[in-house]
Amino acid sequence: QSLMGIKNDGCIGHAIQRGHFTPREVAVAYGNQADNAVSPALEPFRPCWEDLRSPWNLALEDLFVDRFRDEHPEHTMDQEYIRTRFRQRLETMRDAIMVQVRQLGRPDLQRKKFSRNRRRERRRVLFRRRKAWASDNLETMIQADGHDTVELLLQMVSLLGTDGMSTDESANESDNNLCTVSAKDWRSPDIIRLLKWIDLHRPRHTAYGEQMPGNRPHRRLRLPHGKAPTSLRRPIANLPINFYNPVWLQGLSPARKRHLGATQARPLPLYVLTWPANSLPENKDDQDDY
Repeated sequence: QSLMGIKNDGCIGHAIQRGHFTPREVAVAYGNQADNAVSPALEPFRPCWEDLRSPWNLALEDLFVDRFRDEHPEHTMDQEYIRTRFRQRLETMRDAIMVQVRQLGRPDLQRKKFSRNRRRERRRVLFRRRKAWASDNLETMIQADGHDTVELLLQMVSLLGTDGMSTDESANESDNNLCTVSAKDWRSPDIIRLLKWIDLHRPRHTAYGEQMPGNRPHRRLRLPHGKAPTSLRRPIANLPINFYNPVWLQGLSPARKRHLGATQARPLPLYVLTWPANSLPENKDDQDDY
């Protein structure tokens, strides 16, 4: 708050109006090491609110950690703890910005832009955490049936990329805290179940027992399978054919199938779903969860 010159998060909209933000294109130029790119600084404190995990914000994080340790040598917490708290604080401030976008009368186009960025950030967080879990457990995970389980899961997540991580969602006109899920009907049910299996095993708390940083949770309305709206986002092309929903594939025209460019099937460790200790939680909208 002191870096933003505000007393509480309720004043953050005015800080944004005073210039406490960095446009995405400036942050991208810094990340790409472009000529004459501006470098981040703590004063003035100008995070890139559109992409919290941008190289620009990571550099701000380094600067903040160094200053905090210099100004508070009496604190014994390690750097990772300070970094986690810094990220959490950026996320809560960004959430406050989202609220005040409406209160300050920003145009509808700007509200939609913030909403798109929030959804994009959600997919990036899911991708980063799932891939990190697979990478961390690559050498230690118990193998089954002679297959390298985690290696196969890591390959699956890497091929799907950020756009394959979750369902899309749209704001609900009657409730700002409610999002309606738009299912990606092109994804294989096997892929969805394996993503859920990863989430069942990856840690939900930091080493200090605190909840992992992330966006403020929203209630997500999932209509029954077959009745949920379909995402308008294009399916990811050139994936292994068994990554696609076979029912969806059958409905494609020959021309669309050629354009999709599905490749040879890759092995998926579906046997993990049969392990008694690893059964997935069941609910009526199971296929639409992810």
